[in-house]
Amino acid sequence: MATIEQRVQRLEDIQEIIRLKSLYNLYANMGEANSDAEAFAALFVEDCQWDLSGNMITSRDGIIARLKEIEGLHYVGVHMSVNPRIDVEPGADEAYGEWELIFPVHPPGGKPMTTVCGYYWDHFRRTPEGWRFSSVRYRASPNFAIR
Repeated sequence: MATIEQRVQRLEDIQEIIRLKSLYNLYANMGEANSDAEAFAALFVEDCQWDLSGNMITSRDGIIARLKEIEGLHYVGVHMSVNPRIDVEPGADEAYGEWELIFPVHPPGGKPMTTVCGYYWDHFRRTPEGWRFSSVRYRASPNFAIR
């Protein structure tokens, strides 16, 4: 049975991971004033994997470059990750999380607003700077994708 200290540490780890994901959502909002490719990439460990529907990126520099490409497409939207399911053992330096994504987005060119929904499967690593993403895998629901 876990000690009270281990149980509190687990809860603190889960809260830090939830905050990490909230910053992921905030900085990923390309087209909004709070978007920040460099701050977004800093949420990842250097040897990360960022898999967006099969498009794999494996470095912070690659993440920054991809976000700048996305920004150039002129989409405006707000990411919301909901229903967190986070698994972390007391004292562990690795954790796992699953989330659903709701992403209302205004496509460029006057197209009507749409909502993209999907799923995240995240792995986290404890670092001296705190929890960071070691991998993020995202898949859009085929029923809620931008067409």
